[in-house]
Amino acid sequence: MNAISDRIRIAVANNLRAYRGIVNAWERSEERHRDAEFRFRCRALFLKHLKGPRILDVGCGLGFDSLAFASSGLKVIATDIVTEFLDRIKTKKGGRCVALATMDMTLPCFARASFNGIFAFASFLHVPGEAALSTLSGFAKMLVPEGILFLHHAASRQGVSEYVIDNLLHGKESVSAFCHSEEEMTFLLESAGFRVVALHHDRIERKTSALSKRYGLETYQIIAGKNE
Repeated sequence: MNAISDRIRIAVANNLRAYRGIVNAWERSEERHRDAEFRFRCRALFLKHLKGPRILDVGCGLGFDSLAFASSGLKVIATDIVTEFLDRIKTKKGGRCVALATMDMTLPCFARASFNGIFAFASFLHVPGEAALSTLSGFAKMLVPEGILFLHHAASRQGVSEYVIDNLLHGKESVSAFCHSEEEMTFLLESAGFRVVALHHDRIERKTSALSKRYGLETYQIIAGKNE
């Protein structure tokens, strides 16, 4: 391994350990702060551009979006690096309608042209900067020629490209997060074989967090279409 590969694997391993330690707390938090209306709008934006039934939910967490897609009759595979999250999805109403797979999104593992759409809600935030282009290229390979990618991501007004979330959900672990300006993300997507179809600036309707204020974080949503 070279130094860049080492940094990627270390960041992924650290984040995996952190999320494994807060599965119960994450479920309690999502029950209280699910932001259901905002998540509904993001799914609606994705579905507006989707041209087929096969969806990959990348970094699905507890499967809130995967379950919603499946309840609409879509064929969903929910993936996360944290197997404990996937185990929780099995116990939820409609969980049997969602196929589950453990996947590190920086190492996409499905065959070419497997999906009509890839949905990544706030999960690309944990892809190390050095792995951003290769990860997006992997997404492109898994999509059919008319496939689309949805990203809910964050930019920093202060130009920060990486920051740390300490004591994740009051646990002992910290996680690394990586953000990109809209211009940077557009460049990465185009380099990976996509074209930007739509760009939105929808916001979660609640008080801005201290972390967002500190780093000037602003979220955005991108729909990108595969160039083939």
